[in-house]
Amino acid sequence: MVDIRALCGNQERLHVRLIAIKLDERQTAERIRKAKNDRDKRLNHSSEYYFLLGYVIFITNVDHDIWQSSQAAQAYRCRWNIEILFKSWKSGLKAGRYIPQAKKHTERVESYLYMMLLYLSWFHLQVFVPLRWAVNNETGRHLSIIKAALWAVNNIDWFFSGCSRSMIRDIKYHCLYDKRNKRENAIQKLEAFLEKSLA
Repeated sequence: MVDIRALCGNQERLHVRLIAIKLDERQTAERIRKAKNDRDKRLNHSSEYYFLLGYVIFITNVDHDIWQSSQAAQAYRCRWNIEILFKSWKSGLKAGRYIPQAKKHTERVESYLYMMLLYLSWFHLQVFVPLRWAVNNETGRHLSIIKAALWAVNNIDWFFSGCSRSMIRDIKYHCLYDKRNKRENAIQKLEAFLEKSLA
C-alpha cells in the first residue's frame, strides 16, 4: 500500500494525498481480463497500464489524522453511490434537457433548477424507494436506480395510470441489478458500509 503526499495538476499545482491499495490476484486478473476484452479495438494498453490495474487509487485532500487509508476507501465507496444517483438523474431521468440553454434571466434559470430538484426528490423518495423495498421483499434482489429512471422516462404514462401487477412484473424484469455471484452491487456495498458504521 502507498499513502503519500503528491502534487496534482498541469497548471495549478495542488497538494493532495495519493493512496494506492493493492488488489488481490483474483481482482487484478478480473480487471486485466476486462481491459483485454475492451470493445474499442483501437486501444493498445501498455504494460504500465496493466500494472496499475493491480491497484485501486484514490486522490484526496483529507489528512491522515482524519482518514486512515482504509477509511478513505470506504468513503469513496459511498461517493460512488452519489455518482450513480447523479447519473440516474442525468442519463435516466434526462434532467439536463429540461434546463433552459439561455442564461440571460437568472431568476428563470433558478426556477427551473429548483423545480427539477423537487421533481428528482419526488421520484427518488415517492417512487424509487417504495418500489425498491417492494421488489426486494418479493424477490430478494435490488432495484437499479439508473434502470428504474430509464424505465420511468420511457413509460411516463404509468404515472397517470397507477400501479398494476403488469407494471411490477415489467419493473422486476427490466430494472433489477444483474445477478453477481462473487461481487456486490452498489446498494449491497452501501448497506454493508452503513451496517458496519452503525455497529
